[in-house]
Amino acid sequence: MLQQDHFRRVIYRERGHEGLAHADLLETAAMHCLGKSHNVVLDGIFNARRYSAMLKRLATSSADARFFAFDLTFEETVRRHAQRTQATEFTVDDMRGWYHGWQPLDFIDEQRIGPEESPRQIVARVLRFPLPSSTLRDHTEDARK
Repeated sequence: MLQQDHFRRVIYRERGHEGLAHADLLETAAMHCLGKSHNVVLDGIFNARRYSAMLKRLATSSADARFFAFDLTFEETVRRHAQRTQATEFTVDDMRGWYHGWQPLDFIDEQRIGPEESPRQIVARVLRFPLPSSTLRDHTEDARK
């Protein structure tokens, strides 16, 4: 799991939205892991306007790109944040500046995760989600060779 906050807040010590240097390193780390045949999970608040190009490059670099995104109200986001160990690292006002609601990506159909799903249900859904049809076709063609 590659966490956006680790790259942004720990490695680059970015506190605001001053740049995307962390995104370059995050993409490089993800590409490296994909190149080593590892599963990659990106965790973070990826504003579609800022991160769409990076996410698209990663999607096209993987035969098995699956996108899941939370579709939560701001109030639910704040409630969940209050339960995290990092709850004191930033304020509700900080979060208000980052919150963007549902922003679907234009290159892939994301699976929405709603407030009614527990962490256990989310993990189960992600693990049982079928491979994209193009991936299944590619594996079938490889098996014939």
